Amino acid sequence: MDDIREIAARFLANRMKTKHQMMKHLQTKNFADSEIAEILREFEASGYLDDIEYAAVYITHRIPKGYTFRRIGRELAELGISKEQSEAGLARFIEEQGYDPTTQELERGKEQAHKILGNTVVADKKQLAKAGRKLMALGYQSDTVYAILGEYMRGVKE
Repeated sequence: MDDIREIAARFLANRMKTKHQMMKHLQTKNFADSEIAEILREFEASGYLDDIEYAAVYITHRIPKGYTFRRIGRELAELGISKEQSEAGLARFIEEQGYDPTTQELERGKEQAHKILGNTVVADKKQLAKAGRKLMALGYQSDTVYAILGEYMRGVKE
């Protein structure tokens, strides 16, 4: 058991990990499922593995890059974090940061559009399509994308 504990501790040495990431890592080292389950319980009880905290920290790092909570939630799911844990991490992030998702997400979307379109007052269809695709890739809902790009659409060049 000391061998698995040492390998698990080294895996956590550089940055936070999810329980799912830890489980997959230990499986690649060919440990028994019972040993893996025991070390996961032990590390979770000790606070070394905390998927809700992981989600809150992950959100903190992704928000400045323009990602929406919808996109971040999908990424967290891929990392093995449940929807409930993701929502709890989001709640922790909102509380700690004093974040208002409704207004601030629209503002962040406008900032992303500005990065893509620059100081363009009137964008052509190709520029709008590019900006729209980028915003959708970041996880913005289509109605939010239309609201953001609406000011650029007023005088769209044919």
